[in-house]
Amino acid sequence: MVSKADVAAREIARMGLGVRVVPLKGWVNAPHVRDALKSCDVIFCCTDDNSGRIFLNRLAYFYFIPVIDMGLAMAVAKPPASGMADISARVTTILPPETCLLCRGAVDTDLAREEDLGRRNPTEYDRQKREAYVRGEGNPNPAVVTFTTEVACMAVNELLNRIVGYRKREMGSRRRFLFCEDRATSASPRNSCPICASKLYWGIGDTEHFLDLVG
Repeated sequence: MVSKADVAAREIARMGLGVRVVPLKGWVNAPHVRDALKSCDVIFCCTDDNSGRIFLNRLAYFYFIPVIDMGLAMAVAKPPASGMADISARVTTILPPETCLLCRGAVDTDLAREEDLGRRNPTEYDRQKREAYVRGEGNPNPAVVTFTTEVACMAVNELLNRIVGYRKREMGSRRRFLFCEDRATSASPRNSCPICASKLYWGIGDTEHFLDLVG
């Protein structure tokens, strides 16, 4: 099976843009992947993985690398109603001194722990899942290509605004498709957050344990 990274690299090469794409296979904390991430000027986070988002959230503060995180949420109306209850997109730039994803409530730490367990110890993950310690997988999250493409465009526009400042006023990047509206977003760090409420990790770079993560 051809990976998404290989497909993206192939299609970009076919466009003849004169750029070189280097697909890397592996989770973000794999040594060969994190070394590549450290060399980036900006990172677009397009994952649905909570654990990966938390990892890149830390990377942004440790290395002062802007991470533009994007997501799309779709909810079906509950009977007797029909149709969609909500289709919302979010684009968030993570970079000191701005508020991190954890304080914004953009990631689920319980799901992140489950994802880590499934990656490190699939047997134990399956056992806990059978015993209901781990929430079941398989909940479909359908995404329509027009919406995901629009979210990607929102993320690129966020980068352009960060470079040239074309916006007349700062709007947050939360879009509700059902109501054709954009909303401003803001959040304050939790006092206990070691990532964005404290400057301890800001620009610290390499540590004995990468991103000060143990285990």
